[in-house]
Amino acid sequence: MRLSKVQAGLLIVAGTAIPLISVATDKVVEVYPIRPVRLVVGQPPGDGADIIARHLAAAMSEDLGQKIVIENRPGAAGNIAAAAVSQDNADGYLFFLAARPVILHKKMYRDIKYDFSRDFVPVGMAARFPYVLVMGNHVAATSLLDAIAYGKSNPEKLTCGSGGIGSTTHLLCEMVRESAGLPWMHVPYTGDSPALMDVIGGRSDFCIVTAPSVLPFIAAGTVRAMAVFAPDRVALIPGVPTIAEYGFRGADAQGWFAVMAPRGTPSYAIERLNRSINKALSSKKIRTQLVGLGYVMPPSINTPDVLETFLDDETEKWTSLLEAQQIPGLQ
Repeated sequence: MRLSKVQAGLLIVAGTAIPLISVATDKVVEVYPIRPVRLVVGQPPGDGADIIARHLAAAMSEDLGQKIVIENRPGAAGNIAAAAVSQDNADGYLFFLAARPVILHKKMYRDIKYDFSRDFVPVGMAARFPYVLVMGNHVAATSLLDAIAYGKSNPEKLTCGSGGIGSTTHLLCEMVRESAGLPWMHVPYTGDSPALMDVIGGRSDFCIVTAPSVLPFIAAGTVRAMAVFAPDRVALIPGVPTIAEYGFRGADAQGWFAVMAPRGTPSYAIERLNRSINKALSSKKIRTQLVGLGYVMPPSINTPDVLETFLDDETEKWTSLLEAQQIPGLQ
């Protein structure tokens, strides 16, 4: 008996064979992807997550033959976006760009109705990056040590803005406060970009933001870089010391962005997206662009399994930090 075209053989996706997926009617899934793919970002335009998402989307769209549409849904340190994606259709056309705060939502946002470890599965690491502590030009200090001395003499006169309660930048503000004895007041925003804009505008004194989002402002002289949160100095701003050089904790606090899929997403879609991520990141053009923006490339072995192990370790490490800092949940 001759099979129809719909029933025949293997599906070919971008030159790679994937297994036949059958349903009750003996029909098979269509070639993937056949329409635009949505990538939801839990930060506003201009933040670090948005920057990496748009660079990746451009390269991956060319590889996939379908556009990747970026949707920004800021709020609750990315957890509003994560909750929305977790409750949407897991059909292979919806993905989420996760960052560290979403693994901490059980501690920080208990009333947001989703469970990151249960409702999402890993696709691939997108990038890692250092954070930078910047100071506004209006602050009457010439160095971080001067600012610390001023802050100790004028308790709660200085402020540190972050991307929101429970965000990595919030935790780093708290770490500096404790390690340096700097009694600044934490001010949460809906993302790193609004926090940075207030520092530039003189409405806030300090903020800790991703290197990719702040490097242009450092170069323009609209803010002053005080320290980087990374094991080593950042090549693009070699004159800025690491936070460890001041004797403070937090040198290993690099951030990350990872593509996740709602649980139930077909395995062929996850595999295809993982290949596309790795192909994009292996491109010399993309690597040059991203490294030039301050990103660090993921490990060469960038599989869903490797990412899952990494996320488990991160969850344990940063949950312990929340408890040690005694930072209360919001709900």
